[in-house]
Amino acid sequence: MKESTSSTLLTATTDSVSARLLASGSNNARRGASQISRSYKQASHFFLQRRFPEALLTIQPLITVQKRSGHADQDAEAARAAPIANASRSNRVKVWSLYLTLLNAIVELGPESGKNLFGNSVWRAILTKIREATIWGEIVEVGYGGDEGSVDAEVVSNLATLLIAHSPTQLITQKRLEMYLSASSYPDLDLSGRFDVSRENTLLEQNPLRGGGTGTPQDLSSRIKIIELYALHVLPRNDEYKYSKEFVAMSEFLDDDTREDFLHALQSLEDQRTAEQEREDELVRERDAELDKQRSNVVPHVTEASQLEAKLLPQKQERESIHEHLNSEKDYGIEELTTHKC
Repeated sequence: MKESTSSTLLTATTDSVSARLLASGSNNARRGASQISRSYKQASHFFLQRRFPEALLTIQPLITVQKRSGHADQDAEAARAAPIANASRSNRVKVWSLYLTLLNAIVELGPESGKNLFGNSVWRAILTKIREATIWGEIVEVGYGGDEGSVDAEVVSNLATLLIAHSPTQLITQKRLEMYLSASSYPDLDLSGRFDVSRENTLLEQNPLRGGGTGTPQDLSSRIKIIELYALHVLPRNDEYKYSKEFVAMSEFLDDDTREDFLHALQSLEDQRTAEQEREDELVRERDAELDKQRSNVVPHVTEASQLEAKLLPQKQERESIHEHLNSEKDYGIEELTTHKC
């Protein structure tokens, strides 16, 4: 009886502790969500007023890993995560989208205004992580625990748009998008076969669709936006028109009208690029022809001068000979006259 009573008390105590922990966790979650919401609204207010330094300072605590002490048993993955990583999907999308929009505005200030507002080192650091595309890995690591496939589609679209606008090469953008599309395990976006034929369709067979599917119109719209960025903006920049057409043609997310529009746009881009290349080649040929003409004009002038010089050489030599002879006679006459007087 005592054992049963003790067991009942232990169970009741455990349930009570669990309830308090759950309540505490729920309260912490609500406080965290409230803080994120307040910071987001304040940062948005600063951004709209073009007070970019204040906006950045306000949003940074949400996207920066917080250093904590006295938590030796803290999970390693949680230690690498920023507060935004534990937020709701809507808050994640809003905060990351505002952050990326803010970075775009800061870069577009230009060197002079950017350095005046943020200082040389801060502005250069922002510019560098966008131009070198390290911003993508930063967000994946601190915001999504290093899981490429779990990044919200809207955040992926904003990242790609930022890099397309400011990165000097789209090779890294292409790689990042392909990693995302492959890691998120979307059937018609499985790119494994492009690198290893033996892996074709393995993601579809082994991994179910994860968060970020096309269960809602908004999800589908986000997915189509990523396809558009990848196929119409990134691949053409890397001269991969053929693969881009294949990618669009096999995408199950595009309806017939959208697919036709994308393929038509790709053909127009390719035709434009071909025309530009032909024009560049023509300019090179014209420049080379002009240089050849200039060189050919110099050679005849040199040849004509040499021929004229050769033609006049005998006359010059004859004049020099007569001049020497007259000088000789003149000297002889003076010498003779001097001798006769003596």
